[in-house]
Amino acid sequence: NNKTPWKIKDIIKKGTYCCLLEGVEHPVMKMNFKESNQYFNDKFATGFAWEVTKVYSGPPKVVFSWRHWAHLGTKSLEEEMNGKGKIIELFGFTRANVSTKG
Repeated sequence: NNKTPWKIKDIIKKGTYCCLLEGVEHPVMKMNFKESNQYFNDKFATGFAWEVTKVYSGPPKVVFSWRHWAHLGTKSLEEEMNGKGKIIELFGFTRANVSTKG
């Protein structure tokens, strides 16, 4: 998002997608954590996978790149295996300060 340095308590309250999409006009921006997760669960019936693609530095300042992807317009893995739906991919870069303190 390149704007707000979110704390975990804020992410839990606001929702991961709302934090990630900060500054973008999107329906989830007016939703809470539960509502925004349900929105994406409805759009991506077979899941919305996320993976770390490369770790650049370790704790306490963790820096990594990631990929988030899903099939849009399918209701089953069988449909996806048959080439239906559209693959949606997001790529990002994260800097996170981690600690054992809450």
